[in-house]
Amino acid sequence: MTERVSSVRIMMAHLEEGYLQYHVNSDESALMAYKVLVAGNKLDFRQFLHRVLSANREFEVVGEANDAHQACELAKENKADLLILDIDIKRDSENLKNFSADCPGMKVILTSYYDFKEYAEIARKVNASAFIPKTRLSTQSILDILTERN
Repeated sequence: MTERVSSVRIMMAHLEEGYLQYHVNSDESALMAYKVLVAGNKLDFRQFLHRVLSANREFEVVGEANDAHQACELAKENKADLLILDIDIKRDSENLKNFSADCPGMKVILTSYYDFKEYAEIARKVNASAFIPKTRLSTQSILDILTERN
C-alpha cells in the first residue's frame, strides 16, 4: 500500500512538473487548446488529472467519464481531440474495441498504475495512440501524443 501511495505521489509530481516545465517554455501566441476527455473509475485520479490539465492553456477538459463506453458518448457530443483513460481491463477492453470506429480521428491514451505488457498490447489491439503508465504520465507526454503525426 505504501509503495502504491508513493507511486501516485511521484505520478502527481511528474504531471505538475510537466505542466510547469511546458508552461514556462510555451509560446503563448501559438496556443490552441486541445479538447480532452478524462475517464476512469477512480474519481480522485479523474479530478486530479482534470485540475492539472485545466491549469495548462494547451488543454480544455470537456468532460469526465466513468468508463470507455460513457467516454465514447461524451466524445461524440464534445468533438474531443483526446481521451485519457485510466483503464480497467475487465470493464474497458470490450468497450474499446469499437472506439476507433465510433470516434474516428480521436486519439486515445490508456494509462494505469500497473505497467504490464498486456496493457500495451491492448492499446495496440484497440488502436489507442499509446499506453503510458501513470508514473510516466506528464503534460509533455500527452502533448507529444497529440502532436505526433498519424
